[in-house]
Amino acid sequence: MMTARKEGATVSAALLVDGEPSSALTTTAEERSADLIVLGAVHDRSLADRLLGTVATEVTKRAGCDVLVVRPVDEQGDLEVPEDAPRV
Repeated sequence: MMTARKEGATVSAALLVDGEPSSALTTTAEERSADLIVLGAVHDRSLADRLLGTVATEVTKRAGCDVLVVRPVDEQGDLEVPEDAPRV
């Protein structure tokens, strides 16, 4: 959030919300009349992610405002995520 504020963005909330992530994000953004949702994302390459989609994909489909997906800079390329990796 510090980077966003330094760049002139107004951060309206930092919340912990129960629920399915993409629904929680889009509902909260709608309730707060957000102009932008900023998401951090990595390239998940698990079979489940390819079949079901990622949070970033679902948020971009559902959001009633702009969505900015920020991917980390990784000099070694895309991250491989094993099928049995714990979910956060």
